[in-house]
Amino acid sequence: MNILLIHPFTRKGKQAIIPFGITYLAAVLKNCDHTVKILDFNLKQISTEKEIKKEIQELEFDIVGIGGIVTAYAQLNIIVKIVKQKDKGVPVMVGGTLGSSIPELLFKNENIDLVALGEGEHIIDPVVRNLISGNYKELTRIPGIVFRNNGAVVYTEKPTRINSIDELPFPAYDLLDMEKYIKNSAGSTKYVPTDKKKGKDVRGFTIITGRGCPYRCTFCYNTFGNKCVKHSVDNTIRHIRFLKDEYGINLFDITDELFILKKSWILEFTRRLIEEDIQIWYRFWGRADIMDEDIYRYLKDSGCVFISYGFESGSDRMLKRMKKGIKVEKYFQAMTLSQKYGITTCPTYVIGMPGENRRSLLETALLIYKTAYFKIPCGLFFATAYPGSELYRHALEKKHITDEHKYLNSISNKDAIKLTINFTHLPSFELSVWITAMGWLHELGYAIHRGQFVLFFKTLIKIFFGSIIKSFIKITRLPMNRKSVLKEGLR
Repeated sequence: MNILLIHPFTRKGKQAIIPFGITYLAAVLKNCDHTVKILDFNLKQISTEKEIKKEIQELEFDIVGIGGIVTAYAQLNIIVKIVKQKDKGVPVMVGGTLGSSIPELLFKNENIDLVALGEGEHIIDPVVRNLISGNYKELTRIPGIVFRNNGAVVYTEKPTRINSIDELPFPAYDLLDMEKYIKNSAGSTKYVPTDKKKGKDVRGFTIITGRGCPYRCTFCYNTFGNKCVKHSVDNTIRHIRFLKDEYGINLFDITDELFILKKSWILEFTRRLIEEDIQIWYRFWGRADIMDEDIYRYLKDSGCVFISYGFESGSDRMLKRMKKGIKVEKYFQAMTLSQKYGITTCPTYVIGMPGENRRSLLETALLIYKTAYFKIPCGLFFATAYPGSELYRHALEKKHITDEHKYLNSISNKDAIKLTINFTHLPSFELSVWITAMGWLHELGYAIHRGQFVLFFKTLIKIFFGSIIKSFIKITRLPMNRKSVLKEGLR
């Protein structure tokens, strides 16, 4: 069967993270003797209806699968409309976070025939065969799907997890534009110290080594739930060797929700990298309270050059409310170890969660200043309600969201760098000022920690004159009458 898998447009800019969901599915489908094509609209930056039509109209397919994150919602609705306009009889499936988090809403769109909840590799072949043949009786026996049958929406049993993900084939890299992904990863090469490059061509790429996260942060939605399943160290090393040998990859961006779960796994992994002289660099998302000096030492020796931590807040009260299960003191310990071992580290923060006030914002600002050991700016994001998260349910209950379709369109193709819902009692303008000031504090803190007082004064001048210029530009764009200027200034 001819199967078309589509990765929708998610955000503007060079995309370096591959669509893991559909590339794993593609590999399974190929092993089941299906013919598979991937259209990667996010990589190609295809965002308009006209462009989508041009890509799809010349293709022949028996079924279409669409997978991605929920910020692809707006384009999903365009894609399914175009597919059905081409051939109304072609079944359309939706999966990934996009499918798992909002199945009820998706079925308000009559162009969607089936939604997969959770992992799909173990069910995709029978789903495809029975959906195309119209064998709905067999579909009811497959767990973890929702489908349309004679106008009714049918939910099957709850999805089951794949307990041994080592049994899955590697993603279908041959169906991706690998060189473009590698080229788009070029920004990551700056984290490799110049003395370590030694004239090497640094080629970056993304990989995952596990699924799921055991923590229950209120702002997060876990597609795979809270059960964590990890590839074995053997499988991970084999995967790394394959990408290194086949595509020359030597910088790996490990994009697991949480890379380090068990100390024994990471120590075995790092030892293997060292003992087998695999010679790669890598970066990952970590959690501060799991880290210790042993782990840092092995990370450094095995090629780790960058760690991202989700600090979220400098307030213990806010961390408790977010259900992070961690104390601020752990952040100081992790950043001290990062500085000691010279591993560039970037914390990220979520500003404006329910319960946020000026005291918690000040605590976060001070944490940013005190831990500004690295030049790279920390990540500062506004609290954004994503479907499936506790924060999203809170937004619905408090009537912050009254029209889900309209809200999801508003956050489509965007990151959380713009305020969409103000969950606090503070003015929205003030939250924006706090985020700007936190960015400045990081720059000033870095200059002071490094003893670079010339840089400190340069930063002060940049902040001062930058603020004046931005204010001047804003004022000159206002209508030239006194009332308009005064009204705009008070917002």
